[in-house]
Amino acid sequence: MEQKGKVISVEKDIAIVELMRESACSSCHHKGSCGAGIMAGCAKSETVSVKANNLCNAEVGDSVILSSDSAKTLGIAFCVFVLPLILTFISYLICNGLGASVTVNAIVSAAVFFVSFFAFFFGFNKYLTGKISINITSVVDE
Repeated sequence: MEQKGKVISVEKDIAIVELMRESACSSCHHKGSCGAGIMAGCAKSETVSVKANNLCNAEVGDSVILSSDSAKTLGIAFCVFVLPLILTFISYLICNGLGASVTVNAIVSAAVFFVSFFAFFFGFNKYLTGKISINITSVVDE
């Protein structure tokens, strides 16, 4: 996974890089006038700062290309966003198979979804802090 950013500070082998947070609408030229884009907040832009291994000796003000392990990132996204949906569906099938009422089924399914989502989200956040390496692979503009 690659993204372009700008170096805002450097300390030894680590650089702080500011990135524009991208959305699904970021490449669309209608994002400011599209109803879905406006509702999703795609028209506004946000910046995010990340720590990156400064492999190219980039300096403050340089535009750089960052890369990270796509497989790890996608695996984490799957666990945080898709796995809770799968667990919710399984809990729904189990409750339905046991003959639970619609209300009990809805409550159990909602509880499984929220508990699993927050457990995965905070669990991975705590476990993976500092373990996904982001590297500066090239300097684009100095």
